[in-house]
Amino acid sequence: MTNGRTVTLRAAVIGSLILASLVMLATAGISRAFEPVAATFVPPITPATSGPHITYSDQGAWRVPGQVAAGQYNIWAGDKECSWQRLSAFSTAETAVIEEGRIPPRTSRRVLVYKTDRVFVTRGPCEWELTP
Repeated sequence: MTNGRTVTLRAAVIGSLILASLVMLATAGISRAFEPVAATFVPPITPATSGPHITYSDQGAWRVPGQVAAGQYNIWAGDKECSWQRLSAFSTAETAVIEEGRIPPRTSRRVLVYKTDRVFVTRGPCEWELTP
């Protein structure tokens, strides 16, 4: 059970963090905050087999076709929202995003990964499998 002081303290801390972030953005220059950032690939994963399908259960960025095969995937979100992106290059630049989507908690979506894609990214509690 929380009391009014705990909620007020939590709100003050969150407000301070937001204010500090805004000050850092202003001093660093707004344009620098949105520059692409170099990112690293996650290590290759060994998918766990689940019947005739291959199931992945992690978040990260995977090379297409090196770490993830092109094809149709079923993606399930866990107890929290899950998101995915198809990228034309390994970059955080908005121009690299081919397609992206969000999956509400405890639901699934089908996503096509094309052989021309270069990176497939998942964030959040995603489980996904290549369908035959």
